[in-house]
Amino acid sequence: MRERDLWPAIELAFAHAEEIEELKEQEEEMKESLESRKVIDKAKGVLMRKEGVSEPEAFRKMQKLSMDKRKSMRQIAEAILLTVM
Repeated sequence: MRERDLWPAIELAFAHAEEIEELKEQEEEMKESLESRKVIDKAKGVLMRKEGVSEPEAFRKMQKLSMDKRKSMRQIAEAILLTVM
């Protein structure tokens, strides 16, 4: 490989490394989102059983609590699940 070809190859390698890092970050965000969704769905089910409400009503109750308490939906869901255990 000639010296003039070396810099473009290095730049390309750095660009690929950055892309891989971005993909890893996206993967982690997606995993976190999926875990949150699972916890929220479980808590919704608890509210539906305990309070005899529909799924949309349970979700709205959780949303309202989330806004009122200034907590994330996942935090609210985790608190609901703790009350069951």
